[in-house]
Amino acid sequence: MLNDETEAESYELRQLVECASLLLPRFTFDAEEAAMMGCAHEKIVAGSFYGNVWFRANAESHESLVGFSRNQFAVQLIHQQNSLSRVGEAATFQTLPFARVRQSRQEHMDILDAAESGDLQWAAALLKRHLQAVATFRHDNTE
Repeated sequence: MLNDETEAESYELRQLVECASLLLPRFTFDAEEAAMMGCAHEKIVAGSFYGNVWFRANAESHESLVGFSRNQFAVQLIHQQNSLSRVGEAATFQTLPFARVRQSRQEHMDILDAAESGDLQWAAALLKRHLQAVATFRHDNTE
């Protein structure tokens, strides 16, 4: 489990890598992958079940979005960050208010919509705001 300082550093790194990955020259939006991500999110919100299922869907969404960059090192780094935080965040996801799940789902969909429309600067800005909100929520709810 990460302590507060290392968790903050992890989110800082994620902001750098994930947001920048959207702006890389080989970034190619994958509509089929995005549709699967949206479907997974919808099932969670519609079924009111989350916890570990939401954690997996969330982690896979971030890895897939970075994967659109076609940069294997960025994908590996985000996968590693997801693995590092799995224990601490999975426990938090068990008690995550459903309103936060819905909000996070909407943030993910907004990021995908911006990326699909080709507005990658806006998608990166939305992703940065999303990661900052998650980091703030995690910090405020683990003290």
